[in-house]
Amino acid sequence: MAASERQAVDLARASRQRVEVLPLRTETRQVFVNADGTLTSETSALPERVRRGADWADVDTTLRFSADGTVRPVATPLNLSFSGGGTSPLATIGEGARSVVTTWPTTLPKPVLDGNTATYASGCPVST
Repeated sequence: MAASERQAVDLARASRQRVEVLPLRTETRQVFVNADGTLTSETSALPERVRRGADWADVDTTLRFSADGTVRPVATPLNLSFSGGGTSPLATIGEGARSVVTTWPTTLPKPVLDGNTATYASGCPVST
């Protein structure tokens, strides 16, 4: 990885391997300088990585209990949470100040987590 396109060109030519231009990385795109100086853009239709502060993390929909008791995926592009049980909203999804909340008419038990699925004893499976 290189901090600039110029640095990536120099590194790619010296190493004879392609080098990623890190400032051009997005959730759906990576740009590389090839050993011959040409550029290659790899773009996906869906996000493959998300920002975590100054770093990037691969999208990971594995569900975990958070410190506040809610259930959240490890790394997804949108803020997503599920009820950890009780009367909290069944699901909340949002970005920034905007969100959508789904409620459940009764008290929910603590879910059992299995990968990207949370199953509530009432028979309400939720998957990311």
